[in-house]
Amino acid sequence: MPVHDQPSPQVSRRVLLKLAGLSGAALPAALAALPGGVLRALAAPPAPPSAPGAWGPLSPIDGDRDALPHAHISGDDPAEAHKALWDPEGVLRERGLSALPAPSERVKVLVVGGGVAGLTAAWRLRAHAPVVLERAARLGGNAKGEVWGGLPYSIGAAYLIGPEVGSEMEAHLKELGALAQCRVAPHSPMIRAGVRHDDFKARDWGTPAQMEAWRRLKGRLKAVYAGEGGHIFPNLPTDDAAHRALVNKLDAVTFRDYLREAAGGELPQELALYLEHYCWSAFGAGSHELSAASGLNFLAAEEGAVLVAPGGNAGVADALYRQLAAALPPSALRVKSLVFDVRASAQGAQVAYVDAGGAVRVIEAEAVVMACPKFVVKRVVRDLEPARLAAIERLKYRAYLVANALFEAPLKDDFYASYLLTDGRPTDDAMADSARDGSTDISYGNFARMDERRSTLTLYYPLPFDAGRGQVLGQPDLSAARARFERELKESVMPALKLAPESLKGLRLTRWGHPLPVAAPGLVAEGVVDALRAPFGGRVFFAQQDNWGLPAFEVATQEAWRAARQVEELLKGG
Repeated sequence: MPVHDQPSPQVSRRVLLKLAGLSGAALPAALAALPGGVLRALAAPPAPPSAPGAWGPLSPIDGDRDALPHAHISGDDPAEAHKALWDPEGVLRERGLSALPAPSERVKVLVVGGGVAGLTAAWRLRAHAPVVLERAARLGGNAKGEVWGGLPYSIGAAYLIGPEVGSEMEAHLKELGALAQCRVAPHSPMIRAGVRHDDFKARDWGTPAQMEAWRRLKGRLKAVYAGEGGHIFPNLPTDDAAHRALVNKLDAVTFRDYLREAAGGELPQELALYLEHYCWSAFGAGSHELSAASGLNFLAAEEGAVLVAPGGNAGVADALYRQLAAALPPSALRVKSLVFDVRASAQGAQVAYVDAGGAVRVIEAEAVVMACPKFVVKRVVRDLEPARLAAIERLKYRAYLVANALFEAPLKDDFYASYLLTDGRPTDDAMADSARDGSTDISYGNFARMDERRSTLTLYYPLPFDAGRGQVLGQPDLSAARARFERELKESVMPALKLAPESLKGLRLTRWGHPLPVAAPGLVAEGVVDALRAPFGGRVFFAQQDNWGLPAFEVATQEAWRAARQVEELLKGG
């Protein structure tokens, strides 16, 4: 059953300005009329496409993608990392070492992981000249993008929720110069059998029961978003004790049970499929696997403003990279740097890594921020406490595939994302359902930087089951997945969006093996998150979205701020 209580305090994953449902000419007019609000700038036309080569060599946006072969698959390639994580002693043996070498460098702050959380922590701690170690060839984590003919598009995380006016998030995005580059996304239509439908209540195959369930559910989501009618918006992350108590109650309920209660009973087939596809795409999990607190934190927030930067969230990560590159020495941002051993002591921490040249190096630091997933933390941080190890074991991670379709044709900007529906009904056999349904949704890849000649569409194919990670990472050849994406485009997406077959000029694939932590019931209510995010040894701090088991830009950012504050306190005390 849902939790009814007093409205929550100010929340992080929503915006107070009610902009949902506006599109076309109405959206800029509404934005321009706002009295000094942060989103006023978003009414301005988007900047023209950047020229090829405008992105740096370490940028989360790969400006050199056009030079790679058509069959190249981007995203995760974890073979070397897995080898080191499972056999760290082997890293030394392969180099003729019997023990770690002596430290060759001492720094105040070391950040492990160059995704959104790591870059944000480094930006907050820039006065201490932090060093960032990232194992991939580019920064950004799963907030990465690519470029086609000057158009940046996302290959991973794609959007964020509009910040509250006067909030720390608003100030952060403005400081980076990212907010002014964003566009507000219009509503999300649906595509079924090659036909676009803008709303459940207007669909030609709808039933009175389906329309009534949709009306009831939308009413509940609006009330949660606004904190009205005794409902709360579950603010995650939160360090407010009173709000945490309310969130804990929601966290003990599955999202499926909450949705059914809110809609007035068993969900009609197509509404159930839409909500399941939403959960698969956003969380990599079925609604029955998710906490109602986490599910509402996402779905109710979308009653407000959804913001899209050029290149998706890679655009925000690129803004972080540019700021850091200007503020820090060139050697501070180190890619192809694989950390395999972290040890904390009363005097500081020692971090061993394999550098870009293949040599083992050791850095001593006064403080370390671990901005990497907890399954990595478990392998590299020595002597972790049993409670933390048990908490890490509670986490699950899920995989997905992405395809970016390249068109020599423009798209109308009256939509950003669209869910793809089939004739199926969700069951608890996610593997079979996923194989049946394929891609769950698409997004307009260059929505924030439109072009009169070409466009990109991004298809998401989540694998909402535990075996999905092995399937994605264990297949060097994804030709079957490519063929499926092509079929979905030609049979459903392109007819619905009126794109001619000859306008499709290419398809680029991306694989992600473990970017989505599953926001399971109990992680918050049972205190698992508290064990995950607690400092270790007084020297190691944790900043990653899986601190809360919640795959969100906002969580990664706020946990980075928290870790940075903890580091500042340590350095002041020292």
